[in-house]
Amino acid sequence: MNETVPMPDFANQIKVALDEICPGLQIDGGDVELVAIDGTNIQIRLTGPYIDGSYIVTLIRMGIERKLRDQVPSLGKVTAINTF
Repeated sequence: MNETVPMPDFANQIKVALDEICPGLQIDGGDVELVAIDGTNIQIRLTGPYIDGSYIVTLIRMGIERKLRDQVPSLGKVTAINTF
């Protein structure tokens, strides 16, 4: 197997990055939470007005995922479990 093993503090790095993202989402009554980590892949859940808007994919890719990748370069796939 040629599986990427995350650094020991991978989960902490993700949580720190999400803590920095949350205040911006909370301004509009929304939030993001970490649901699961599988290797370097993560699952997040969006709440509030962000769960079904037409802009959800853009928010995830250009906002949340970009910020996470800036702070955690080893990040794999980001999946929002409450999107269609």
